[in-house]
Amino acid sequence: MDTLPADHFLVLDGEPRQRGFKHGTVFRSLIREHVRRWKNSIQSGRDINPEEYIQQLLSETHFEETAERWTPDVLEEVRGIAEGAKIDFSTILALQLMDEEWWWGFEKMLGKSISMPDACSGFGVNEPSGRPVIIGQNMDLPGYFDGLQVLLHIRQPETDHQELVFSAAGLIALNGMNNRGIGVCCNVLFQLNHSPEGLPVAFVLRGILSQSDYLAALTFIRNIQHASGQNYILGGPDYVSSIECSANRVVPLESGKGIRICHTNHPLVSDDLRFPGNTSNRLPGEIRTSLQNNQENSMARMESIERRVGSLKTFSLEGAKAALSAQDSLEHPVCRPYRGDKSSMTVGCSIMVCSDTPELIFAPGPPCCSSFQTFQFQQTSSN
Repeated sequence: MDTLPADHFLVLDGEPRQRGFKHGTVFRSLIREHVRRWKNSIQSGRDINPEEYIQQLLSETHFEETAERWTPDVLEEVRGIAEGAKIDFSTILALQLMDEEWWWGFEKMLGKSISMPDACSGFGVNEPSGRPVIIGQNMDLPGYFDGLQVLLHIRQPETDHQELVFSAAGLIALNGMNNRGIGVCCNVLFQLNHSPEGLPVAFVLRGILSQSDYLAALTFIRNIQHASGQNYILGGPDYVSSIECSANRVVPLESGKGIRICHTNHPLVSDDLRFPGNTSNRLPGEIRTSLQNNQENSMARMESIERRVGSLKTFSLEGAKAALSAQDSLEHPVCRPYRGDKSSMTVGCSIMVCSDTPELIFAPGPPCCSSFQTFQFQQTSSN
């Protein structure tokens, strides 16, 4: 899609269950299509009954209990989505577990031909000149996500707290920012250790966005146990950080003022590796080749985005758009046009201005061939 259709933008207010119910009701047809495509991808990629797969995923992990502990309001939203969409709760809960299903499915299907995540490119810039912090990301997902993109404007009851969340219909978050100037982007780090006891990525994102300031958001990231290997680029009005998280470690890559950071899909500082040393040599040859290809892809994209983000004397929104629109290589582009449902594509490009008047500059598809729109928060009365 060139721009986000008006009916793919939804304001959600009220209590958590009410917000979820509205999400599920308004986007019911999109959510049902999302679930249909997702189950088809499970069946075609793993040769297993999707219902059996979902139940096994939930029974062998503790993600619902962890979400109840750390982000109970968000879990209530998920229950509301299921009710509004008229789809069973277990299916909608499992739909949220995109990053977790990747590593869980990888272990279950080890030795078989399965796809692994290999994309998403992000950056964070905090200029010493006093210009606003800017963070951004291309969200690269399987092509079947195309057409499911939505933007949620969440307004908390009895406070002035608001969030702009990029997502797909039925999901609680892919990335986003709040009206306190806190923004977060994320990149999967499949190489790092995971935990069935940890908090899933989608819930981590919403937990971050519920915080009132940068320090509180950083503390939240540090205090929880993480389910999946993930890098979070966290922006605030005065600071930016890149934090590599896994089951056993939370490792800041860089943080502070006057820095420019980039990240793709390989760890730069964390040593909490799932395949340390030469242990990957024990994996089937096809899996080793896939992991190596993913590493090469990630490094090529890292080189491209680092070159563009780092070369500008003064960073700007136009520089951010150019960095995320780059196609230096047909094989390893930062910006991925649609090439079929089974290929990954850039389903959304988010650029966040983390200032006292925060803005989300968003394209609902590959930025090389999609139009950007600017979204701002509603001003609320101080009375």
